[in-house]
Amino acid sequence: GLVCRLDDVLERLAMPIIIFGWSDWALGRSSAPANSRSRLIVAALEWWIMTKLSGLRIVSLFSLALVALVWLLPSWGGTAVGQPAENFTLSPPEGGKAISLAQFKGKPTMVVFWATWCGPCRREVPLLKNIHREYSAKGLQMLAVAIAYRETREDVLKFKQNNELPYTILWDDDNKISQQYEVEGVPTVLLVDSKGVIRYRGFHVNSEFMTVLDSLVKK
Repeated sequence: GLVCRLDDVLERLAMPIIIFGWSDWALGRSSAPANSRSRLIVAALEWWIMTKLSGLRIVSLFSLALVALVWLLPSWGGTAVGQPAENFTLSPPEGGKAISLAQFKGKPTMVVFWATWCGPCRREVPLLKNIHREYSAKGLQMLAVAIAYRETREDVLKFKQNNELPYTILWDDDNKISQQYEVEGVPTVLLVDSKGVIRYRGFHVNSEFMTVLDSLVKK
């Protein structure tokens, strides 16, 4: 029947998908599986393979249904270009009301992961100030997420005050958000469009970034 044919097709595809999904990560070529949905797909396929090997057909069919469900689900969040940005909530280093990425849906948003000790981050501060001055009036929101590595909340607050940073600074106290976004180096820069989809990810504000930014803001 149809289920048996699907089972046969998936059996041919499952192992290459699993190997591709994890080998790039193991060899350091990428951080794949890079988001919640891709990790779930690979995990569901691995479970399906194990149930196939067990010989329990009813369990195998249940696993097949789970794989199909996960595969067909819309991507609910990710960290790569083209994916809906995973939401996060953080507080400013001085404390106060927490801020969520989701609250800016409907507006283009720039997210920068950075650190006070990072040379390239410090050198980009004047550029970020210029971007804020020119594009905030056009609707751009800017969130600078400071990572909790080799620095304290007080270091970030002092840097913010000394440099008179005009954009929103957030403190990733336990580095949960930088891990969620698989930040491998700072600065890491993202542009999220008004629908909440990531349109740019890179390590610097460059010409590609500016091209994407100009396409997102109000003319």
